[in-house]
Amino acid sequence: MQDATLSVSIPCTATINLGLVGESDFAGAPCILAVDPCVAKPGAVITAIGHALGRDAVAGVFLSDPRFDWKAEIETQSQNVIRFRIPEFARKGPQRILLLTAGRRRVLIHQNVTIVVE
Repeated sequence: MQDATLSVSIPCTATINLGLVGESDFAGAPCILAVDPCVAKPGAVITAIGHALGRDAVAGVFLSDPRFDWKAEIETQSQNVIRFRIPEFARKGPQRILLLTAGRRRVLIHQNVTIVVE
């Protein structure tokens, strides 16, 4: 059986039913509430604050613009803070943050947080 990735965008407090997964699948979903800094250059480390950000919940962090997604390197992570490095090859401009959930059913969750790459 192959792993499939489902991409969704949900507010931190939302409960949704896509028909493919149950509503309870998103209860306690990883969520980023704020980032510091919000403007940075490639190679900079970003600190994201939120909830359910530990290794048991988040397997990866991606930056996304309308055309491409770039995997960021996670420096450290805990339940409420995750620090990641902006990839050197990331494009300039606004980038959305996506979190890849850990576990058997991997889901990319679009966060309502944007950083600007200089």
